[in-house]
Amino acid sequence: MFFLFTVLNNYMTYLKKRKYWFISTVKNRLGSGREYTIVWCDGQKAVQRSIHIFGSFTKHRQLFIGDRVLAKADKRQNIYLPGCVAGIVGDRINVKFCNGLIRDIEDILHCFWISTDYYDNAVKFYKKFNSD
Repeated sequence: MFFLFTVLNNYMTYLKKRKYWFISTVKNRLGSGREYTIVWCDGQKAVQRSIHIFGSFTKHRQLFIGDRVLAKADKRQNIYLPGCVAGIVGDRINVKFCNGLIRDIEDILHCFWISTDYYDNAVKFYKKFNSD
């Protein structure tokens, strides 16, 4: 079992073996539109349910302190993690990630609201494979 999540025109995926969320590309829709073919950064293909896809077509909403998000935790490696909004100053959002890292997110388009249940499940899965 693996999870994948997606962001922007090139989408973000979670590879169980890598234990983080990364960028990938959605290639096409399958059947009713609830599943998509995804191409990962290493060229491998997978099928993913739409509930785990975040990107340029994801509706953005105003974020508030305490909201749960999936956001870019590492700019250099394009790693995304679940986190909690800890502060908001102007256009910058301060996020405390599930691994304890605290970072300012300068580009709101790289920060996606997720439900508390979705966050809890993502953190549980992350912690199962990471002992930061």
